[in-house]
Amino acid sequence: MNMIIPQTFFNQEIFIKEIRGTQERVLPPIKEETLMQLKALSITIIEQGEMNIEVNQIPYLLTKGHLLETIESHLVEKVSFSKDFIGYQLIIKKEFVEQAMNTQPYNIIPYDWRYPSKKLLPEELNILLLEFQRIKERIESPTEHRLRRLMVINAFSSFMLELANIYSRINNEYSFETSNDKITKRFFQLIAGNVRKKHNVIFYANELCISPDYLSRVLKATNGHNATQWLTEALMIEAKKLLRHTDTSIQQIADELNFSDQSTFGKFFKRYCGKSPIEWRKENK
Repeated sequence: MNMIIPQTFFNQEIFIKEIRGTQERVLPPIKEETLMQLKALSITIIEQGEMNIEVNQIPYLLTKGHLLETIESHLVEKVSFSKDFIGYQLIIKKEFVEQAMNTQPYNIIPYDWRYPSKKLLPEELNILLLEFQRIKERIESPTEHRLRRLMVINAFSSFMLELANIYSRINNEYSFETSNDKITKRFFQLIAGNVRKKHNVIFYANELCISPDYLSRVLKATNGHNATQWLTEALMIEAKKLLRHTDTSIQQIADELNFSDQSTFGKFFKRYCGKSPIEWRKENK
């Protein structure tokens, strides 16, 4: 949450940021190898200029009228903006989303995780920007208002209902989710919750009731990497997060990531990073 430098936020649950490419410090410096994974819903709307980003190692060039929605199964990297860029970002914790939408029909938002980038019609862009402004106004309303939280929830719910209507149109342009897509989606969900303790492909294959070889073939076909490669990538992300954002010892990190000992963790890290955990921490802390 600190990386987006939010201008407006409510109870550490919903964050709003206006991003301008002319700002000297839109984001803290992001190193080339940095991967980000939010355990939250992130929605970015582009009003002007260009944004380059990679999601699950797929590059996207986003321009005026694009919307980018990422969830916890998305790995984000290589973010940059043009000088004339103007965009707006919402980051919402999962629990807040569930509370805001629990009065709506089940699965009312037909979100397709395979396509994080969506192209809005001009009138749809205007509607969402207006809804975005309403959320911001509700968050900035007097803090002593006894129903302020409910007002923020209702404003966000209204935004999501407009988004649901837009997604209904957009999804007609895409094919239905295949069985392979469902397996891939579930695999990334399992990784998000288990990778620190479960490094073996067999665990994930068993959870999906398929063979390890079949899981790897599916992932290779849908996302270009096999199961072992994705597990390694996710485990390295967790290791780097612990090295950069905590003062935990290398031995404690090895324990947290379920390695047999510090030496085994060090060899794993150096094999895929080219540097020891201590060296990487000194350069990136």
